[in-house]
Amino acid sequence: RSISCALRGGEEVLDHVCSRLNIRPGETTEDGRLTVEFAECLGACEYAPCMLAGESLHKNMTSEKADAFLESVE
Repeated sequence: RSISCALRGGEEVLDHVCSRLNIRPGETTEDGRLTVEFAECLGACEYAPCMLAGESLHKNMTSEKADAFLESVE
């Protein structure tokens, strides 16, 4: 696991997203709209933790930013 992401709460953000969507990494939501995958490293340590959605890199992720993203796509 990326040390930058781990130190800045990446695992907690992943857990939060999975909990909110009621899935685990590697799974897809029941409606088929979202799949969550764990990525070892996205090569953007200066923005850790980050999330890739399609081709968009979401930087300095927090649970609140993850919630805002999920609300925008649900």
